[in-house]
Amino acid sequence: MPSRITMEDVAERAGVSVTTVSHVVNATRPVSDELRQRVLAAMEALGYRPNLLARSLRRGHTHTVGIILPDNVNPFFAEVARGVEDEAFAHGYSVILCNTDGNVEKEGFYATLLAEKRVDGILFVAAGGGTEPGGGLVARGVACQAGRLTGDLCCGRCAARGGGPRGARSASGPGADR
Repeated sequence: MPSRITMEDVAERAGVSVTTVSHVVNATRPVSDELRQRVLAAMEALGYRPNLLARSLRRGHTHTVGIILPDNVNPFFAEVARGVEDEAFAHGYSVILCNTDGNVEKEGFYATLLAEKRVDGILFVAAGGGTEPGGGLVARGVACQAGRLTGDLCCGRCAARGGGPRGARSASGPGADR
């Protein structure tokens, strides 16, 4: 497997410092047009892609949210997932979808997995009677929007805000709880 292209590789190719490459990649400080063009040309020539995992660790957020659903084939939950994904994308976020098949053990597994992946928040619909996902997410500071399935209704804040995509947009959009 070929080695990954690093900022050091880009800096060497462009004839600039790693700090200059970092400023171009992260838009943290002004860089002259000439240097910016050299860095961008070197990035293109080398096929450089920023390491989003490293960036997430430095900045403390991943621009990723998780959705834990009991059955993503169910048209209601498919609509919820689609609404969340559309709204997340519009705000620069990606989505990890977890399907539990109504299994409480899988709920706990996915809740813990998403927390370990450091997602910025979780939309959780419980299959069982509870509304708290496993893994002690709230106690660990993970933003969690939880509800439970009652018949054909999703109870909790998502439903209170309109259910489906409208509720998902409301629960994940500007002004929503983290």
